[in-house]
Amino acid sequence: MNPALTELRKELASKGYRRGTYSVGKTPIGEGHCILQEGNIYLVFYYERGNRYELHSHVDVNDAIYQFRERLQNDLFTK
Repeated sequence: MNPALTELRKELASKGYRRGTYSVGKTPIGEGHCILQEGNIYLVFYYERGNRYELHSHVDVNDAIYQFRERLQNDLFTK
């Protein structure tokens, strides 16, 4: 996993985001916001019932992290 994603995981845990509402580096078990790396592409999406919604792909990990943070901050159920 990209070191930036590892740091993001630590940051979100320290800021009190509910763990079941997001996933960093792997597809969530249930539903939630997700950021993961597939090859050289970083994907940001909402995962529910086996489907990826609002899928965006990024070449730059920092762009993907920015979008992922924005999604979490705008979702009332993540905190």
